Amino acid sequence: MARARVRWSALALALRLAACATQDGRGAERPTATDTGGVAPSREAPSAAASSGDGASSPAAAPPAAAATTASLPPPADPSPLEPDLSAALHGVRADPPPRALTRERHYYVSNEQHHHLYRPTIEGLGGIQLGVGAEQNYLLAGWARPEVLVLVDFDQAIVDLHEVYGVLFTSTSSAGELVDAWAFGARRSVARRLEERWPDPALRKRRLRVYDEARAEVHARLQRLRARDARVGVPSFLTDPEQFRRLAALWATGRVLAVRGDLTQDRALTDLAAFARRSRLPVRVLYLSNAEEYFDYVTGHFTSNLRALPFDERSVVLHTRGHHGDHYRFVHQRAKDYLAWIAAGVPSWEELAKRAVPASDAPGAEELRIIPPPP
Repeated sequence: MARARVRWSALALALRLAACATQDGRGAERPTATDTGGVAPSREAPSAAASSGDGASSPAAAPPAAAATTASLPPPADPSPLEPDLSAALHGVRADPPPRALTRERHYYVSNEQHHHLYRPTIEGLGGIQLGVGAEQNYLLAGWARPEVLVLVDFDQAIVDLHEVYGVLFTSTSSAGELVDAWAFGARRSVARRLEERWPDPALRKRRLRVYDEARAEVHARLQRLRARDARVGVPSFLTDPEQFRRLAALWATGRVLAVRGDLTQDRALTDLAAFARRSRLPVRVLYLSNAEEYFDYVTGHFTSNLRALPFDERSVVLHTRGHHGDHYRFVHQRAKDYLAWIAAGVPSWEELAKRAVPASDAPGAEELRIIPPPP
């Protein structure tokens, strides 16, 4: 039986993406309906949160809350394939060993953090390398940060496989609407054909199709909710802005996305990523930790040495979340240099560091945004 072929060359994708720019932005207009890296789940589990310093005053340098706007981001330069030696270094990053057990013995295929758009003013246009744990929230952040390389880590292999499925879908659809629809029940046969063309190896294909089947309904519902949320708060994302979608698809097509089984406390994946970053002369501009730090101390394993090895610069930021009042989260950010300084000063854990967080803005809708100032 003849089968539609998924075209993986950058040229073929460029033609699709160029066409996307002239389409009606179906993802923006149609109202249709992980365990993270380290040892934390990507769908951030409720925790007994310590006080995060709500009563403290906001620092003068705190960035404003995300502005309500429907304007798209300026068109960035199109990604091109990495030089062969850099591509080999990126895709040669070693995976960390699998964990002995998954948190709560389940896969966290979507995040339940609801306000990532609060990070947008802090990370917009930072470029460089974005390194993040978890699932779809990384694509939201990358749409705003516009990294040159996107690195997706999770210690659950199923989440790594989920990202590989996302990669197939980003590069075989021409709009966010088509991407969302690819997770709908009726799309299973079409997606299975695309996965077969991408991975001829039966065992690998079967494993990733199983992940698609398990995650499909949850991911489909999550993407629909995010698209509605982004439209409601007036913040464009890859689900509503064709340019952001196009750039993410181009990152996948040009080999500038790496999904790898990585544990923040182990010494393989992050060690190799740091070496790649230094070799490529790209700083790590966005480090998204979600709430992973709630599951280990800063002295656990290789966590602190991994952080110190990453090439940050003056513009680099670290993004955290902090559970409070059950399944609600605060969105905390700080400069990477300040994060390292707090750890060097002896702060032993995220539980203690989070107590230094203060409100970052008094703007309406920004109540959950926090910033951690530098140590005194």
